[in-house]
Amino acid sequence: MAFEDTPSILAERSPAEVLRDRLLKTSWQHLGLIEELGPGGTARLLARQLQAERANAGVKVPPLDRWPTLPASSYGTYIEGTNPVRIARVLDFLQAGDRVLDIGIGYGYLSTVMARTGLLEYYCGVDLTQRYVDTTTEGLEWNGVPSDNVHLEVNDLYALTAPWIAEHRPDLVLVLEVLEHVPDTEGALRHLASILAPGTSILFTVPMIGRLEGVWGHRSLFDQQRIRQLCEAAGLTIQYVEPLHNVWTLVLATTTPEVPDRLLTAAAAPIPAPEPETRHDYVFQDVDLKRPGAEFRRQGRPKRGRAVVRRTRQGLHCEVSATDVTTAPYYGGLALPVEAPAVVRLQIQYEDASQIDAVYVDGYEGDERVARWKWSLNEVPPTSDVIVHVIKPGPSGRFKPVGRLQAERIDRLEIYVQLHDEATETAFTLMRAAYVGGWVGE
Repeated sequence: MAFEDTPSILAERSPAEVLRDRLLKTSWQHLGLIEELGPGGTARLLARQLQAERANAGVKVPPLDRWPTLPASSYGTYIEGTNPVRIARVLDFLQAGDRVLDIGIGYGYLSTVMARTGLLEYYCGVDLTQRYVDTTTEGLEWNGVPSDNVHLEVNDLYALTAPWIAEHRPDLVLVLEVLEHVPDTEGALRHLASILAPGTSILFTVPMIGRLEGVWGHRSLFDQQRIRQLCEAAGLTIQYVEPLHNVWTLVLATTTPEVPDRLLTAAAAPIPAPEPETRHDYVFQDVDLKRPGAEFRRQGRPKRGRAVVRRTRQGLHCEVSATDVTTAPYYGGLALPVEAPAVVRLQIQYEDASQIDAVYVDGYEGDERVARWKWSLNEVPPTSDVIVHVIKPGPSGRFKPVGRLQAERIDRLEIYVQLHDEATETAFTLMRAAYVGGWVGE
């Protein structure tokens, strides 16, 4: 796009619409990546962020006191795990003076939390049975939350009418954890959109694809393609989408295309920040390989095999051979002093890699092994005699992690080879070694 095109774009769309559309594009991409990663992959990659979201929700939404008709098991799901994050994020979309229609109130935990904020001019909550109306009423009373502006009744989403909507005049409609339960999701959203006043916002959440699929009460699945199709069929404009805590997709849609102020309110809410991660000093420091070879003698396990380390002009030369008193496989290598390495860089020349079954890099704290990486040469053959290896927490090129990695504890690295069972000797030279170290906490 040429710069001169910008004025024409702004003539067609307001600055708020331009920013919304860019945010939406980025959010759809984010959601797509998380859908592709799946719940396990996302949990691993975003572990610290998810932990920060849970901690933030615990502060932002102090738990309500449990009332008699709220089952203890349900109360536990409201105050622990993922649901507090969902509740906290929903609160970000509230504005002072809101008139809220909440479809599917359940036991009324969120109803009571919202009423407790004091932001709402009016709250109307509906559900399918009197049981939920009664327990929500009890929850408000039990927690001392004023209910003068709260209206609760038994009603069905499909049975709501335009005159009924006009009577309650909502400007924000919540449909949280509902659409996956209804028999006709398309019809439900289309009906709701048809009876709402122009400019009304709908905030709904549905499980992300791959999440909560074992719940028998859930009748359908939702990926980003289906969400787009649902809103388009209902005549709704999607204003915002967010993958929420690796469980739900949260969507803000409106009955007209204009960007609502509510979007800016939600966007202005601070993003929970993880605790500062243990970090490193960013600068590679060379390991001095010119000291006597005896200083680099390997101490850890396994012990089978013989290694002779000596210093040469090229670096540390290590001869590995079999021994008569033990049986194959045989091992041999050398050790390096390091200090909590975040990234290790090793340049190694292998004299006869055909004799080697695997290369190991082990990290030790004293006598305890706290990290291990392994390169199986039969799986990933060497491409040259001289190779630069980069070792760091997680998969590291040719090397794969073995077991738990605690790189921040390492004070010694041991690099060694495993001979093929029929091999009797080989050699390698550690030409250069450097590491980024000094993992420190804030």
